[in-house]
Amino acid sequence: RRIVAPDCRICHASQVFSQLQFNTSEKFLNLSQFNAGTTGGANNHLMLGTAQLRVCGDYVMPHALRTHDIFWDVYWDVGEWGPPPSMRTDFQSFGNGVPAGGTSTWKANLCTTFISGNPSVPSEFFEQAIQPIFNGKCVGCHISGGIAPFSLTEGDSFGNLVPGLVVAGNDNPAAPGNTLLFRTTHVNPASRMPPNCFRAPEPPVANRLPCLAQTDIDKLKAWIRNGAN
Repeated sequence: RRIVAPDCRICHASQVFSQLQFNTSEKFLNLSQFNAGTTGGANNHLMLGTAQLRVCGDYVMPHALRTHDIFWDVYWDVGEWGPPPSMRTDFQSFGNGVPAGGTSTWKANLCTTFISGNPSVPSEFFEQAIQPIFNGKCVGCHISGGIAPFSLTEGDSFGNLVPGLVVAGNDNPAAPGNTLLFRTTHVNPASRMPPNCFRAPEPPVANRLPCLAQTDIDKLKAWIRNGAN
């Protein structure tokens, strides 16, 4: 009632795809095509794990901007609105309390690790949402012994970025010290990473890579804004 109803159901109840119509608890928890008689049985909880990944791994849900900001306590004015809601904590607790079953992919602390008071370093959010960006877009050069000045491979990237190349809690690329965001969002191709990359609406340029997608930049900002853990 506190999480799915206000944050998910208003849009998902009207989805044209029946599998995404969260108008019953059954649809929110389970993937029906894997129900009784097939893989996973009736209580496979695959949809619950998928929802967690989209919310706390990919960071793209809730999709509506205002709902997303409220869910993650972004720009929450305590003086104006009182204590922030605990939706991400409630969502994590809700999933933790659902009995394990079938082929559930729910992770025990994905939604709270990177914003908790004592996060692991690096957090699960970093490992599951940020490191894949580097793996796919950066390690061709940013690898030990490579042409770039530091490594962004797994095991190296976090220590090489924090605290020297990001400012924890500040997602403004222009902030002094926010080198990672400055280089990945710069308007001048000569100052961008990947080097001289192009981004829409700029036309593709021969022998140049595309810049990081906006979804990747949004993940980097979310990670930094929430403490760069």
